[in-house]
Amino acid sequence: MIAPVPLWRLKRECGADGSVSMCVRTCDPQLIAALQSAEGTSLMSQSRVGAEVLRAQPHRVLASPVGRVEVFQPIPPPDGQSPNGPHTHLLPKLIAKHRYHSANAPIPEGAHSALTAHPRSAWPVGPDKKRTFDSAADAAFEPILERFQLSEDREVGQYVLGCIGSRRLPEQTQWPETRRGRTKARIVLRRLAAAGDERVKPWRALHDHSPLEISDPEDPTIYRSGSRRPFAGRRPSRSPK
Repeated sequence: MIAPVPLWRLKRECGADGSVSMCVRTCDPQLIAALQSAEGTSLMSQSRVGAEVLRAQPHRVLASPVGRVEVFQPIPPPDGQSPNGPHTHLLPKLIAKHRYHSANAPIPEGAHSALTAHPRSAWPVGPDKKRTFDSAADAAFEPILERFQLSEDREVGQYVLGCIGSRRLPEQTQWPETRRGRTKARIVLRRLAAAGDERVKPWRALHDHSPLEISDPEDPTIYRSGSRRPFAGRRPSRSPK
């Protein structure tokens, strides 16, 4: 049977009605009893439910209006580590932020995300940090990016490619003023570098010496389309360190 976890009540109490319902599939009588006894209450106030879920290790079912995902991997203890590959998180602190999606996702105001899919990354991440740049994955993602990217992203990408193609000096070139614009520009530089383009070396020396700026979820300009122009004026020239 599928026994729904009352996550919807938790979201309602937090003031955020999300589009994904988190459920568990189980035939375990103790877990079913705990879920039934918690019906109509906040899941976070029911320590017994959490303990029974951890003990029974049920399959998780996340259902959205456009599809569902089922996860079968083990649930680690609170002090454990999540397994590689598909796994689930139920994080009250994120739910309490009243957001339907990551602050880094450029969902326009008035729209609601129903499901977020992440294509295979071309970059070395997670347990694959030792692998090289995957040019095939990068090429496969390019049509999706071209179709759905924001106009700001397209503008920044075309600008950076144009500057490099015309062999302009990075010290004499306008650099994006927004956090999102700078991140997009540096991704363009990294993609060119991964493809072996030697022209990006002075550009990366000047502009790509720190991590991508996607760590501040509180800044609304990172995901509100059209909130700021990517180029707000020429910045003072800097020399590579």
